[in-house]
Amino acid sequence: RYLETAAEILGSYDKYYAELMAKKYYFDGLILRLQGEKESNTTTAEQLFRLGLSMQKQALEQENLSAFIYNELGLLHKRLEEYDEAIPYFEKAIELSPSWVMAYNNQATIYFLKKDFDTAEAFGMLAVELDSNLAYSHRTLGQALYRNKKYTEAEKVLLRAIALNPTYAPIHYTLGNMYKKPAIKNIERSKYHYEKAIEIDPDYVQALNNLGTIYLDEENYAEAEKLAQRTIEIKRDYTLGYLKLARIYAATDRPGEAESILQRIIEIKPTDYRGYNRLGDFYIQNNQFE
Repeated sequence: RYLETAAEILGSYDKYYAELMAKKYYFDGLILRLQGEKESNTTTAEQLFRLGLSMQKQALEQENLSAFIYNELGLLHKRLEEYDEAIPYFEKAIELSPSWVMAYNNQATIYFLKKDFDTAEAFGMLAVELDSNLAYSHRTLGQALYRNKKYTEAEKVLLRAIALNPTYAPIHYTLGNMYKKPAIKNIERSKYHYEKAIEIDPDYVQALNNLGTIYLDEENYAEAEKLAQRTIEIKRDYTLGYLKLARIYAATDRPGEAESILQRIIEIKPTDYRGYNRLGDFYIQNNQFE
């Protein structure tokens, strides 16, 4: 509100008016993105991200040479899983601010999400070269290296990331994922890093889910069930949590609960094919063909 008031006082013909209004829209949009990231309901989060996009586009109309606005537009498209739309915004941010590590890191992340691990590695390397003391860029590079099966290099980079920031949970999550890979499989290390990620961030849904998968594979159903329940407490529409519970119920001879939890997926996310698919499999396995 203060930025808008300052702009109103100056008037639209003042040379600082557009700059102030751009900042006003930028921060309004930033707040919406941050709210969306904390929102547990996927539909509400998407609405907040869409509103954030609208704010950032208005910011761009006022000031089209600010790297931070393009970067924010890229981040919003990332949150909406519109990766191809995000790429040109990060490219523009890099063009306008070629020494800004964040933009390179964000571009690396987008290519990682698109499963273009070579390009993700290249941008991750550029980010680390620009600043060798940032944990998040080491994590981004490390995850690209391990997906490119460069496990020794990935481990070195990720351990360096932990040294730079021991309380950054995503690094431990990435190491947990890497140590599950057959080529370097070490389940105890994987467990340790998932547990560490959860210790740092108790609401880290993906880490809870993946640790639960390990317990399920080990037939430690009680621990697996606890973790799966926790994921859907944190994120009510987390499909993987419900699917894991269905597997646990089936493995522990609780078919009624398995059926109920699969039906729950369809109620919560009627457009998610996985609920229908697994429920169909359930009925086939239980000789219910009608």
